Amino acid sequence: MPTRNAAAYDLFLKAEYEGHKADDSTLDADYRQAEDHYRQALALDPDFALADAKLAYCILSRHWFSRPLKPAELADVQAIVSHALALAPDLAEAHQAKGYLHYWGHRDYEPAKAEFRRALELEPNNAQAIAALGFIHRRQGEWPEAAATLEKAITFAPRDSLLIGNYGQTLIVMRRYQDADRALKQSLAIDPADMQARYFLTLNTLFGFGDIPAALQVFEGVHMEYKAPTNVIGEVANVVNVRVYPYLFERHFDEALQIWEAQPGETSGQQVKRLSARIAIEIIANRRAAAQAECMELRGLLEPELARDPDDLDTIGPLSWVYVCLGRNADAIRIARRATELMPPAKDAWNSSYYLTGLAQIDAQTGQPDEALKIITNLLAIPAGDTISIPRLRLDPVWDPIRGDPRFQKLIAE
Repeated sequence: MPTRNAAAYDLFLKAEYEGHKADDSTLDADYRQAEDHYRQALALDPDFALADAKLAYCILSRHWFSRPLKPAELADVQAIVSHALALAPDLAEAHQAKGYLHYWGHRDYEPAKAEFRRALELEPNNAQAIAALGFIHRRQGEWPEAAATLEKAITFAPRDSLLIGNYGQTLIVMRRYQDADRALKQSLAIDPADMQARYFLTLNTLFGFGDIPAALQVFEGVHMEYKAPTNVIGEVANVVNVRVYPYLFERHFDEALQIWEAQPGETSGQQVKRLSARIAIEIIANRRAAAQAECMELRGLLEPELARDPDDLDTIGPLSWVYVCLGRNADAIRIARRATELMPPAKDAWNSSYYLTGLAQIDAQTGQPDEALKIITNLLAIPAGDTISIPRLRLDPVWDPIRGDPRFQKLIAE
């Protein structure tokens, strides 16, 4: 037992359960509940190094998947990691926490890999450390290495649904849609409550195969908050929500709007999500005039946020669609392009495709077909199957403004 204090260990186990729940839901409240129990465990035993390491990981996961931390908060995590390593320098989980501090906290990949490799020296069969190396390969655009590394991790954790789901996500990017389908369905067979696996299975079914009825069935009878699985909202499928997006493929715009009308809007975050989705749906339906009041409302919520932090990618995505709605095309293009500058492929090969796709969509919707087609052509030539695919180009109404362009028709024919 990593602590002699039974009460502290009991709280730690509660935190572990809640942390796994948060990893699936990516909800801020779930992360914070786990963090509270880790802290309570540490209050009973300040030398509980494993609780320190897991607390740091949980906070960093909230930073990466829910809402970014401030620099001072990252400094607090650094202190927690340093304390864990001071207590237990050979604790694999402490080195993993330090690895994620480099990776998730600062996108500093090489020091992160060194820490994960140190964890593997201490625990050669540590599936999570192996997987972390695979995740970094994805960020560095090393897709075959990422897939192979995640496959290796699964051999040590064959019942880890989140790990198998992440492998499936990687295969989507590589446009290995059949293999991704099998992996994501395997993840759900292990854990039917794995919402990220359902989310990406919907995306894979829609973008990989263009199978709208099957995509609609993935979430049939399943409750889930209508949110993206990550803070990536650089393209319209995430703004609208992948779960709702099959209705747009069918051009059932009113049904998609009704789904969002029924979603809660009590908090500012819920209000922004609902308004962002409804505005994007109206734009794609070519009914911008109907969304003017909502556009003005959302503009009032988002512009102050962007003024406080001009590099806030969570704000740039939906605000670019607000500007399209209001006819402020130059502003829409400007901030969408700024997102691609903040998240270039050299910084993050995975996320960058979302922001590039988002810019192409804004270009298409604002009468810039040359720019849109240039980005689409480039994304088709690289692993970016979770944002650009031939089935998506053929079916998605977001591309309707450039659908008649002979160059677009040639792309989807080829």
